[in-house]
Amino acid sequence: MCLPLEQIHLFRLACLYHSGNDIPTIYLKPPRFACINLIRTGTPPAEGTRGKEVMKPNRWKHATPDRIEIGFRLYRDKVTLTIDREACIHGSICETVCPEDAIYVYRDGEHLEIDIREDLCSFCEACVHFCPVPCIEVKWGGRMKELLSLQNALPPFPEKITINTDICPEKCRDNAKGSVRWCRKERKTIENPSLECPKHCTECVDHCHREALTKEEETTKLKDDRLCLRCAYCEVACPHGAMEVHPVYQGTIHLDDTKCPASCNLCIDACPVEAIHREGEHVFIEDTYCILCGACVKICDRGAIELRREEVTAQGEAAAALWETCVANLKQEMVSEG
Repeated sequence: MCLPLEQIHLFRLACLYHSGNDIPTIYLKPPRFACINLIRTGTPPAEGTRGKEVMKPNRWKHATPDRIEIGFRLYRDKVTLTIDREACIHGSICETVCPEDAIYVYRDGEHLEIDIREDLCSFCEACVHFCPVPCIEVKWGGRMKELLSLQNALPPFPEKITINTDICPEKCRDNAKGSVRWCRKERKTIENPSLECPKHCTECVDHCHREALTKEEETTKLKDDRLCLRCAYCEVACPHGAMEVHPVYQGTIHLDDTKCPASCNLCIDACPVEAIHREGEHVFIEDTYCILCGACVKICDRGAIELRREEVTAQGEAAAALWETCVANLKQEMVSEG
C-alpha cells in the first residue's frame, strides 16, 4: 500500500521501537510514497532486532549559539527538529528519554550546553513530548506537528496549573476618585487614586520566578503556558488556596553539601526554578519547588547530588512501546560526576 511520508514515519518508528510481532519493512517508491510490507514473524523478535529499513533521506544540521536545527529531506518532503538554546533549561530529561542517545547536555566551563547528533536522531519526538519548557519543535513541511501525540502513542501530561478564581478575594468597593477609604492591602486609610480599586492580591503573580502568570482585570491566569515549569511557588504563596500545581515527576533529590567547596555555586546558578540556596557553608535544595529536571546533577562535578524520579504522571494510556522505554529511563537514578 502507498502512504504519505508522515504515515511512513509512523511505520518507521514502529519498526525502530516495536514491541510486538509485526516488523515493518520499508521500501521507497518515488516521488513521495513508500510501500509497506508487514512481515509476521510468528514469534517475538530477538532483543535488538529491527525491521529492514531502506530509507536514506538527505540529512543536515545548522547550529548557532542560540539555535540548533537538524532535518532530513525525502524527495520534496522536509522534516526539521529545532532546539532553542536560549529557552532551554539544560535539564537531563530530553537526554534521558532519547532512545538513540542523539541529544545530550554537557558542561562547558561553568555553564551547561545542549547539542544533538543529526546522524543518530530518529525524529521519534520523545524529546519534544517530554521537554518541560518546551524548547524543542518538530515541523513537517514547515508546520509544527507531533505525530505520535496525535496518534495517542505518547499520552499528554496533566494541565500545569488549576486556578480557582472563585476563592480569590473580591475587589474593593467603588469609591469616588480622591476620596479617603480603608485599604485592605495596606491596612490603613489611604486616598483613593482611581474610581476602582483592583483585586489587591497578587501573591501568585509576584512569586512566579518565570513571569508565567498575569493578573488581568479580576482574573489570574497563565500568561504563557510555555514559561510555567510546575515549580509550585505560586501554590505555596497563595494565601487563599486558589492555586494547584500538577507536577509530572515525583521522586527524591539529595544534596551532600559536605562535598561542596565553599566557593562553588554551579548548581545554584544552573537551577531553573531557584530551588537551591546557600547559607554560609551550607547548601540545600528546597524539595517543594524542585521539578526534578536534573540540571544540578549535570553541572555538579563533585558527586554531591543524587536524583531519582519514581513516578511519571500522564493522562490516558500510551499506545507506543517508546513511552515505556522513556519512563523506564527517567526512573533510573542519576548521580552527579565526581
